Amino acid sequence: MLQQKTKLKTSISLPQQYLPLWQYHASQITDNLPFYLKTLQTKNFRPIGLKTFNICPEGISRANVYWEQEIYDQLHAVAHALRMSVSHLLWNILQIVTKGIKVDKVFSNYVLLRKKWSKSIFILTEVIHFASRKNARHRKNGQDRRP
Repeated sequence: MLQQKTKLKTSISLPQQYLPLWQYHASQITDNLPFYLKTLQTKNFRPIGLKTFNICPEGISRANVYWEQEIYDQLHAVAHALRMSVSHLLWNILQIVTKGIKVDKVFSNYVLLRKKWSKSIFILTEVIHFASRKNARHRKNGQDRRP
């Protein structure tokens, strides 16, 4: 019997006009998240984008979301690296989705490494490795195989 993965409940805030787009594209974004994260982590964001996100005349709306731990971790890692909130990151992803660009199949692997942990210091390293599906290796029964 397959065990269902527990999903974490959290919320995101988006400009009100983007909430219907989020509801329509949420599963597409989740299914292709590695592609969108790889696309965004290669861009150079300007601080003006955050001002546009925070000061929107139509207002901000909140949506409840349910993510598996791996998706939650990857969103937070990329958002932190780009110095923006997860909500702002998803807003940027929605802008990519609405442009209708071709989505490549991308595999991602997230790892959190604890380098040092004490009363006075902690050092953590987050790693997300991206690979195209055609270059990704899958392990089945101890053997590598290409999809």
